[in-house]
Amino acid sequence: MTVAADIETVSLGAFHLAGLEVRARWQELHTAVPAGWRALFERLPEAANFLEVSIEVLDGTYTELIGAAWAKAEPLPEGLRLLHVPANRWLHLVHEGPVATIGAGFAELYNHARDADLTVGDLKLDFGYTRDGGETRHDLYLAIEPAERPHWIK
Repeated sequence: MTVAADIETVSLGAFHLAGLEVRARWQELHTAVPAGWRALFERLPEAANFLEVSIEVLDGTYTELIGAAWAKAEPLPEGLRLLHVPANRWLHLVHEGPVATIGAGFAELYNHARDADLTVGDLKLDFGYTRDGGETRHDLYLAIEPAERPHWIK
């Protein structure tokens, strides 16, 4: 597992994602997100690299986008939404290991933020998902506040 010394502060420019919005309570995420991935893979047969964006937690309901990078000018496949993620500052960690341990990677980011006296929230990025589920490397990002929130374009 990666150690806190590997955490860095980075700036990412704005980008767009095409994907599916998943809204579920914590106890439902373990079934809602995999179902969303299956539906997304059917709608984006050409895409190869995927990510998950944790947008917010409101009244116990998590809003996530599972998708792929998308040029705003490209036509959007049926049933997908377009999300604009603004430029922000992020804590970044490369997670090496199974998907099941990604939560521990995000815990490291939260602990690092606490120890560095940085304010962070619920906005997270997780790059590294693949169609076959065999990935072992994920780039994890946790937004440093004040962060500009993502917004739906379509």
